[in-house]
Amino acid sequence: MRIMNVNFCTETATVVSASTESPNFPASNLKHPFRSKRWRSTTPTSASVVFDFQTSEAIDSVVLLWPKEDGIKLTGASVIKIQANATNVWTSPAVDQTLTINDTYSVASHYFTTDQSYRYWRVLITDPTNPWGYIELGMVWIGKSLSIDNAENGFEYSIEDQSRVDETPFGHKYTDEYPTKATLKISYSFLEYDEIQILDNMYRTNSTKKPVLVVLDPTDSVFNKDHLMIYGMLSKKIALKHSHYNLLGVPDVTIEELS
Repeated sequence: MRIMNVNFCTETATVVSASTESPNFPASNLKHPFRSKRWRSTTPTSASVVFDFQTSEAIDSVVLLWPKEDGIKLTGASVIKIQANATNVWTSPAVDQTLTINDTYSVASHYFTTDQSYRYWRVLITDPTNPWGYIELGMVWIGKSLSIDNAENGFEYSIEDQSRVDETPFGHKYTDEYPTKATLKISYSFLEYDEIQILDNMYRTNSTKKPVLVVLDPTDSVFNKDHLMIYGMLSKKIALKHSHYNLLGVPDVTIEELS
């Protein structure tokens, strides 16, 4: 399990640049937390986005998301790479990892087993048979997981259909289709005080102001890593429950999906 509360792609200091960009969908849109606030290229077959963090940062997780309303507009022949380097030169990057697209959940992700510490990160997408005339991304998360133990068994993952349904007196139903929204609830029974401080600081920093990202099984060992992953906002309240000496619990950590 990984919990992340800092996306270096959206940090104020980070400089985002693209190989090409549509005037209506600039690369700067990727600094916005909404996945529907997308970047779009002007070329259909190959495009890239570079994130300059200004300093070298330890990274262990990369997640790409696309707008829910449109899905992923890439063909089966497309290739997505996440690359990293000490300099903004991409002839032979230090990190060159191909990502697998999950069309069901509109996500592509990779979780490194060891930290990758570089200043420059790049998303490179090639799609030689692309019929849409552009390449786009909704959200790029590049971050480092917090040092907190796994949550207790018994998590709750729910999906709500937000579509609006109107029914006539004759029983006819008409639906305005809206995206589904996932909610994840986890809990901790026993955390040492130093871990509690990390969790508490996450709430103070993020709460309902800045997104977090939680993936329950980054190794794909039990669950599909892209299924039980949630990008969203924390609930407004966290409660700490003392158990014994320096051990405390957190009965309810709730994250609601952000589109």
